Amino acid sequence: MADYLEKGTEHEDEYMISEKEVLVNRFISVPKDTGGFNCGAFVAGIVKGVLDNAGFPTIVTAHFVHVEGRQLFCLNLLKRYYEGKRY
Repeated sequence: MADYLEKGTEHEDEYMISEKEVLVNRFISVPKDTGGFNCGAFVAGIVKGVLDNAGFPTIVTAHFVHVEGRQLFCLNLLKRYYEGKRY
């Protein structure tokens, strides 16, 4: 379950879903030599697939932000434009 839902400031149809701890990361071990790789990023692909197939085409991006010594996982959701039409 998400910890925060915020409306974006750059676009009127942008929303951000944030989690303090991504559930997926509890069950996946990442070798230390992979650097800043975070398995939680694939959650953005799952969310995009669900929204697109439900008829809500969007641009979904994943971001990791360091806040208060913790890494915050954010998904940005932005409605997509097709051939000048807004969906």
